[in-house]
Amino acid sequence: MVKILLILLLLFLTCNMNLDAQWEKANGGKELPDSTAINAVVAFADTIVVATSKGIYFSANNGDDWSQKNNGLDNPSGIIILSHNNGRVFAGTDNGLYVSPDNCNSWSSGSVDMSSDMVYSFAVKGNNIFAGTSNGFYLSSDNGNSWTLKNNGLNQDDPTINALSIQGSNIFAATTDGVYATTNNGDSWSNKNFTNEITRIYVSNTAIFISGEGYHSGIYVSIDNGYTWIDKNNGLDNSKDMHYTFISVGDSVFAGGTRTGIYLTTNNGDTWVPANDGLSSYSQSFELSFAYNDKYIFTGSKGDGGFCTLWRLPRNVTKASDDESNNESITLYPNPTVSLLNVSFDLPVDGYVSLCVFDELGNVILSVPGELKNKGENNFVINTESFLEGIFFMKINEPGKTILKKFIVIK
Repeated sequence: MVKILLILLLLFLTCNMNLDAQWEKANGGKELPDSTAINAVVAFADTIVVATSKGIYFSANNGDDWSQKNNGLDNPSGIIILSHNNGRVFAGTDNGLYVSPDNCNSWSSGSVDMSSDMVYSFAVKGNNIFAGTSNGFYLSSDNGNSWTLKNNGLNQDDPTINALSIQGSNIFAATTDGVYATTNNGDSWSNKNFTNEITRIYVSNTAIFISGEGYHSGIYVSIDNGYTWIDKNNGLDNSKDMHYTFISVGDSVFAGGTRTGIYLTTNNGDTWVPANDGLSSYSQSFELSFAYNDKYIFTGSKGDGGFCTLWRLPRNVTKASDDESNNESITLYPNPTVSLLNVSFDLPVDGYVSLCVFDELGNVILSVPGELKNKGENNFVINTESFLEGIFFMKINEPGKTILKKFIVIK
């Protein structure tokens, strides 16, 4: 039993976190229209603000109801990024900054200095708000009333900042010239040993995640404050153009913006597994936006597929049983197996089912993304011809629960 408990711990450190629900649409009965490209999303309390190809939509109840709020916006479809601080919503656009002090009922230009800039990113630390733009880095220490440009140390030929993220006293910037950091709110910047163009950066509790385009389109991770970087793409499909976006909830980091959906890691990117259960389509999920509050994780995309609406995922996690043998609803046969393993299970309701296979060390051997299965008897067939001889564990995610089963491969 001690060995089983240790394996269970490894599984939760290396595999798909099973959420006790699936992704669901948060478009309020199509008050937020389907096929509307999602440019940005911000969440605070139960309020969700979404920037779309049709402008701003506002929900005060986590996406159950929506209203359109574009009053004062010169180009509602040109919003790139959203943020919130101390009762104000900030919208970065392709022609400067806009601010709303009244739950998006009215908008006004927020900075003369940024009126001709493209605003790509925001970050908030205490009373300070930071903006990454096509003209570099701006700081406001008065909740957006005034802004100061701070580019000392950045590439003066092209100071564009694509994304910002904060870790303690460090502010990290993804730029056309690599990763830069400041410890003094932008008074001075230094490059963090990565000099290729970076489009996204995100700081989790334990690591820094970055991604770029072209040769550096994968994910790179630093666990030493940016001094060294390691590519961490195990389990990702990097066969097509990637535009990764990140968000973390606890120790779990989600990566979206691929053409094969959303991925999840719980071990700083050592392994990634799909996290698409409930999504109707993710073939065009590029340029993804994430946000979360105490109840939900939200996501949406500029793509042409099923992500062109807002999705939400409840933030409650189902725990696995510590007994891998006492579940009659799932049968593995033949067990031991030589080449083919049948996974037979009975579902009480229609739902998505996914599975992961691990060896005794907790290494991911196989990951099957969520498939929609009908109520009643169902099965998967696993080809084990490439497996080494030994003991393996299968983690099966069903609607509302996670089950662990053991099987043996013989040669």
